[in-house]
Amino acid sequence: YLIDNMAVAIAVILLNKVLQFWRPLEYPDFSIDAMICWRHFLNGEDVNEGEWYPSLIGECVLPKLRVALHGQWDVYNPHSAVDLLQEWVSVLPIRFKGEVLELVTQKLHHAVEKWDPRTAQVNVHSWLHPWLPLLQRRMEAAGIYQNIRFKLGAVLQKSKWLPSDTSALHIIAPWSEVWLAEDLQIFLDRYIVPALTAYMRAIEYDPARQDFNKWGHIMAWNTLLRRDCMVQLLVQEFFPKFSHVLYQLLHQPAPDYEQIMGWYMQWKEAMPANLEDVDIITLQWDRALEIMNTAIDGDGPTATAPLDIASINKTATQELRRERFRAEQAKAIGRQPYLEAERSFKEEVEEFAGAHDFLFAPKGGLSHDGKPLFSFGAVTCYLDKNVIYTQFEDRWKPCSLDQLLKKAETKRARG
Repeated sequence: YLIDNMAVAIAVILLNKVLQFWRPLEYPDFSIDAMICWRHFLNGEDVNEGEWYPSLIGECVLPKLRVALHGQWDVYNPHSAVDLLQEWVSVLPIRFKGEVLELVTQKLHHAVEKWDPRTAQVNVHSWLHPWLPLLQRRMEAAGIYQNIRFKLGAVLQKSKWLPSDTSALHIIAPWSEVWLAEDLQIFLDRYIVPALTAYMRAIEYDPARQDFNKWGHIMAWNTLLRRDCMVQLLVQEFFPKFSHVLYQLLHQPAPDYEQIMGWYMQWKEAMPANLEDVDIITLQWDRALEIMNTAIDGDGPTATAPLDIASINKTATQELRRERFRAEQAKAIGRQPYLEAERSFKEEVEEFAGAHDFLFAPKGGLSHDGKPLFSFGAVTCYLDKNVIYTQFEDRWKPCSLDQLLKKAETKRARG
């Protein structure tokens, strides 16, 4: 025991001299080999076994890492800090590794708190994504992703965003493989799809000088939206109006059939490749072609009876429901068509908070009686069996959404 104590004391003196002028962010792998040798000498192969090696790390290395990461590292330039931790993460004992990773997570959390999508000089993913190999789960648990979605959603709503503004796509697209799939789709359904729907309705159909700009801005979101959502948008908003205009063009005096057929082919070729094999989309194109053939032949009811958009919409909606029913059946036997995620109580609280300009987010892994704690603005609460609990005079009691909102507004008013 005394020999071990003496060895650690000597090692501390020697390492402190070696590390005296070490700049961790500039030389991330400095003294790594020496630390591995000391680990083998004091602990054997196990980085966490015993007390001597952790004592050595705590005395010599950890203070240097704290200073570098807390005071010297610029959060918007992540690579030097990422390189540093990637070198040291396998060398640090578990308790010190957790402390260092939490220090970085909290610094990133504070940076996201200050981040403003409207004025940021660089996209937020450029300084967060390099941390994914080390911190992806920690950033999720700390509410960093949720905070990003909240801020982006608030900006999209307040600015009355239009799909012609491609900056939203550039910010959101890099997160499609990071956010949970249901979180991404809830965000898109809430903030993006309504704008795409309105934009689709604003498209003007003219075979003489067809403008595809609006269409292009909408289809740019095709790879992010689930396929069923894009199919619904097309079946309910594009095809009814397209078919109606097509009918009108075919039944005007002296229609130019060659021009109309060319216009039809333009639109069909503009359809994204991943939607071409969808049965209900194929059906819509076949019906449009049938309208043209009937008009050219000059017989049948289609040649004389005008198309009713409301009737087309009703038919399209019925077909879409049948398509969804088939999708549910397909999933039951092991295929993977999309089914809309059921809204959870947590999502309802989150939406209620966002509607009143409050952030509802996890409190960095904190809990009460095993229940994760959330912040609703400045009010702490937790959820249990679809009931909200918050503190009233230091006691946890159930409350309604309106009571929670009132407490949050009171705290915000006090500053």
